Amino acid sequence: MKLLPLLFLTGLVCSALAQSNYNQTTVTVSPEDGVTPITVITNLAGICAVVKKIKDTGKIVIVKTLPNGAAAKAGVLADDEIIQIDTTKTEGMSVEAAAGMLRGDPGTTVKLILKRRSAEQPITVEVKREAVNLLHDK
Repeated sequence: MKLLPLLFLTGLVCSALAQSNYNQTTVTVSPEDGVTPITVITNLAGICAVVKKIKDTGKIVIVKTLPNGAAAKAGVLADDEIIQIDTTKTEGMSVEAAAGMLRGDPGTTVKLILKRRSAEQPITVEVKREAVNLLHDK
């Protein structure tokens, strides 16, 4: 087992800190990785993607999707701009608020309206939330 890339892990953990119902687990990383043990939040459920807010524009965008995760299965791609989550437009929204709306109980769905560079019109996708696995096999 190894940890997912740090950017992905950091984004998921940061977006989860606002929630209080998550367990914490200490994961020991081998010395050759040059990292000391870290705390990982488990029992996290959502769309299995990392989001960020672009400073210049205020847009909420997908940074990365977890391979075979809920967002990837629904066709969400890195660099997709989220313009609406369910019935709420993301204009002026904080990244923490967006991440909170993307999280939810496994099996529930969230509707996203996305702006994709390669598409003229916005794309609507429904993502079925699932548990996020922060560890994966080598």
